[in-house]
Amino acid sequence: MGERALALIDKLLSERPEKVGHDFSEATRCLAAFRDELIGRFRETGAERDRARLDGANAVLSVIVSGHFPLGDIPWGHIEEARKRLDGLIHGRSD
Repeated sequence: MGERALALIDKLLSERPEKVGHDFSEATRCLAAFRDELIGRFRETGAERDRARLDGANAVLSVIVSGHFPLGDIPWGHIEEARKRLDGLIHGRSD
């Protein structure tokens, strides 16, 4: 699910729609499912590394939700940073 969310965020960043649509909703669903996977892993291991990955996923999810329901303009710069962090979480980097 993380890879799917990453692809959807890439699509959002390339298109930068003025109105929030289906892609934000789908990215949010995929990120929530990825976070659920990380919750399961942390419950199994209790490892600090898994907790850190879960914290990172929660942060990325928060940023995407802020883009989905912006109070003003869509925060594209923050979404770009969240995309980098998600990539690091998926591919085992701490970017």
